[in-house]
Amino acid sequence: MENVSMTATFAVDDKELTLGREQFEALRMLALDSLTKSERYREFAPDLERSHLWSMDGVVRAGRWLFENRNRQVVLVMNPPRAPVMRFIVVRFAYDDGHWSVAGISDERVTGAR
Repeated sequence: MENVSMTATFAVDDKELTLGREQFEALRMLALDSLTKSERYREFAPDLERSHLWSMDGVVRAGRWLFENRNRQVVLVMNPPRAPVMRFIVVRFAYDDGHWSVAGISDERVTGAR
């Protein structure tokens, strides 16, 4: 279901940014680089490395990773399989003067999922 002309608009800081395939691929590569360099999160890098960008219903994904807008920031979230305790890996991006960087990586755990 690869969509060559995929775009999505995100609220980032005080502006609206429309991202296309090139930007999503660049963000995926930034996330991959940061995951690879992190001892704590390195194990998640191969999954993202094997992923391909695709979109459906205006949502852009890289495999099981999902691009979202949280607190006026673009994030890439790994969606784990459903389980009683689910561990989400969240890569946060910063946008400054036309350039993207990884602002941080964190864990989010959700209990009670079935």
